[in-house]
Amino acid sequence: MDEQGLELEELRDSMWDEYISILRTIERKAMVDSVIIHHEHFIPKLISKFLPYPITAIAIGSRIFCREEVVSREVLRHEMIHIDQQRELGMFGFLARYLGYYLLGLWRLRNHYEAYMMIPFEQEAYKYQGDNEFLWERRPESWKKYEIPKRNIL
Repeated sequence: MDEQGLELEELRDSMWDEYISILRTIERKAMVDSVIIHHEHFIPKLISKFLPYPITAIAIGSRIFCREEVVSREVLRHEMIHIDQQRELGMFGFLARYLGYYLLGLWRLRNHYEAYMMIPFEQEAYKYQGDNEFLWERRPESWKKYEIPKRNIL
């Protein structure tokens, strides 16, 4: 390919990347705008009764259910990352994987908290809950880099 052809190809690629970035920003804004936050809700209080420690909030669909009236921005960003994960996998796909990772971790580690922290969705959310820009830049399936290495467990 001649020099002019390479320049045109590079220009086309950079324009495509910019176009995809704009589409992703529009999609993220729509997602953020659609979220409904419920404060002092019974759902996290109810779920906490079955866990060794109380949960602060939980994301289900496009709703965040908070235990208290006031929650930190980090908690809200954490739950927004879960909403994005749910959107890409669908509610059933997300819940099935979440539970599967948790049960595998519980079987391997015999510790609730360690099993919870081993879930790739949680690892991603905890890592980026303090980052204001991550949700806008997050790529689909970015949770996969936290997946448990596949190995023969028997």
